[in-house]
Amino acid sequence: MNVRTVNAAQPLSESEKNVALDCVSAMLTARTLDASLQGVLRTVGEYYRADRVYTMMLVENRHALVMTFEWTGAGKCSIQQVVSGTQMERFPLLKKCMEERAPVFLSRQEPIDLDGGEKEKRPWYFSAFPLIREREVEGFLCIENAREHPEDAALFGTLIPFMVMQRERFNTEERPTGTMEQLMGLPDLRAYTQTVYTLTSEYYTSMGAVCIDIPHFGAVNSSHGFEYGSKMLWYTAKTLTDLFGGALLFRTGEAEFIVFYPNTTREVFLGRCGRLRSILQRRYPKQVRIGRAWAEGVFSGKRLTVEAKAAMRAEAAALAGEEPFPLQPEDYSSVAEATRAGRFVLYYQPQIDMRTGALAGAEALVRAVADDGSVAMPARFIEFLEEDGSIRDLDLYVLEQALAQAERWRAAGYGTPSLAVNISRITLAHPSTLASLLAIQSRFPGIPAEALELEVTERGDRIKTDEFREIVDRFRACGLHISLDDFGSQYANLSLFTNVKFETVKLDRSLIAELGANPINRALVRDLVQICRAYGITCVAEGVETEEQVAALRDMGCIYAQGFYYGRPVPAEEFEKTYLRNAAEQKTISKEERI
Repeated sequence: MNVRTVNAAQPLSESEKNVALDCVSAMLTARTLDASLQGVLRTVGEYYRADRVYTMMLVENRHALVMTFEWTGAGKCSIQQVVSGTQMERFPLLKKCMEERAPVFLSRQEPIDLDGGEKEKRPWYFSAFPLIREREVEGFLCIENAREHPEDAALFGTLIPFMVMQRERFNTEERPTGTMEQLMGLPDLRAYTQTVYTLTSEYYTSMGAVCIDIPHFGAVNSSHGFEYGSKMLWYTAKTLTDLFGGALLFRTGEAEFIVFYPNTTREVFLGRCGRLRSILQRRYPKQVRIGRAWAEGVFSGKRLTVEAKAAMRAEAAALAGEEPFPLQPEDYSSVAEATRAGRFVLYYQPQIDMRTGALAGAEALVRAVADDGSVAMPARFIEFLEEDGSIRDLDLYVLEQALAQAERWRAAGYGTPSLAVNISRITLAHPSTLASLLAIQSRFPGIPAEALELEVTERGDRIKTDEFREIVDRFRACGLHISLDDFGSQYANLSLFTNVKFETVKLDRSLIAELGANPINRALVRDLVQICRAYGITCVAEGVETEEQVAALRDMGCIYAQGFYYGRPVPAEEFEKTYLRNAAEQKTISKEERI
């Protein structure tokens, strides 16, 4: 193996001049930093016939590296995710390049498998060029296994200064140096999950936690541009690092951060939280949600995260003029305690056959009851319980209460309407959930299996499609029916819709709302309805609110609907009076007839 520094300050050959011109042209005509540098890497990679060309930037006080841009040759896979975040000490060649502030060239003989089992050694090359700005090495341009011109370096003496200038060119205000590098280098949700259970009072005397997110971040990017959104993320991460340090800072979502601040006093922690709020709200007023929690004595990082997120949502609700979160974190020491205290109740919303106006079934919906008797919608507490891990307890409670109510209706002579109950994907993935569901179901032998449907909710989507299909198949083998709720609200649902066998698919209200004004939306809904009919899947339209929507859905062949046009969710007593007593003489449509 041969390692040496090379001199890039040489005259360009004619072919190098042409490549340099192509690269500069790509940079000048690009409208974004990504397009500019990707164009350069592609041109360089094709000229050298390399396996890969990429840029590596220094992060974590120059102790680690992240790959910011990458071009790969035909048949070569990306190594960006594998390499990013690796410590600098694992790249002695790049360390040499940084220390000597000069290009470094490596060549060695690599064994290649030939036909017949023979091996042949062929040369393999690697070149690294320092990216220097204001006399500091910021990162490196790397060329892996150039098959042509492997030892030519003069091109980069001309090219690299232009590449470094691209960051300044696309800067319209204060430039967040290394925006993507720093964000990509932050520990992610997996790292948070692995770390949070070690953040306990067993190892620390006190702990503060801060949660930040940028709601509707996709809309921010759409309205202000990708560069604005990237700077917003960078500025948030940088402010958190400056105030709380980066040792326990995690980027747990696209626009969500969690940071822990151990072994501090409450006064110091609150002071820094105040500075954080002042800095972010001054720069991005009403665009960032912030929540905090602090504890000493007995505590856990997981619990602090839950409390900080609850505080974050409560603050957001207050700013929006909504009522505060109805249940405080201490109320959730267990869902069982909350249910015994009457803090959760069930409402029922009718599902209607649009052909006849007859009741086809009902969806059981949980509500939270505050101390003053006010009732809160699920959006105000379901996410909290999913983060806390106690959503499974609530799901099972709701199922049992819904079946108990159905049994009371059956015993009273009102028949057995088809009943839909929501279940989180987190609950669905729990290894003992199937046994728990069957045990609950066995307590109500008068309710036929086909009268119950489990609607898989949108939140908590942590299951891969293949795993989800296996789970649904196991449930269906035991006689349980699974439906896909809110279809059309997330792109991920398309994969589930095409790969998992559901008895029912519920079209999200966002699709139904656009029926009257959006012809493309109308065509999409019509196609979905026809696909469901072709494959024997019941299709239910959610959020139906107008007569125009009802007419359009009937014309498309959709039979079942629920929404304010037919009735709002109401307590069991009101549902019984409005929909069951008056229809006691009518036969409720059976499950088999709902296709």
